[in-house]
Amino acid sequence: ATKPNSDPPKAKHVRRIIIASLRDAAVTPQFVAQYFLEERPWRTDARITAKCLYVLLILLQYREEIASQAAVTRFTDAVVAYWDGRFPEEKQQIFTQIALRIGAIIHSKIQFHQNHPEVHGNFAVLQKSNFPQIVPTLRQHLSSVLYETNGIKAQVTDSTIFAATVLWQPMVNETVSAYRLLKSIDSSSASE
Repeated sequence: ATKPNSDPPKAKHVRRIIIASLRDAAVTPQFVAQYFLEERPWRTDARITAKCLYVLLILLQYREEIASQAAVTRFTDAVVAYWDGRFPEEKQQIFTQIALRIGAIIHSKIQFHQNHPEVHGNFAVLQKSNFPQIVPTLRQHLSSVLYETNGIKAQVTDSTIFAATVLWQPMVNETVSAYRLLKSIDSSSASE
């Protein structure tokens, strides 16, 4: 799923990681982030970096409970700090931008879910919740995700690199899922 090439991660490999995380409680996003941090050469190839963060974001979106995964931000913050301001060869620049933006989304997502552990990774809420308390931080998260997703949209849609479109998809999914929850719990016109 994180090969050093310009192809998108193979769906079958990503699916295997997701299934492993659903079947085995030890395969958490934190475990996967630690593996990526220590075992994958993300510092030498922006494509690997973007693919690692892509897999992490998808894993977080499939989890019910995210609040305990705060250590994942150590990896994402390290990645963002490392790649921020670096300019690899031209063909890898879009991967750098995608990695930086996915890293920011993961950070925002984990912060949101730490504040609202009753909200699952896919933004489902299965228990009674104090929705008025969720709305302000959900708006903040949605604003952050929308900024990051739209910030790379033009580059992705103009790119001839198909992997960029694939790597962008969970960013769009995060935006849509957060927006749907906001629309369902916020009756004010501010959620428009």
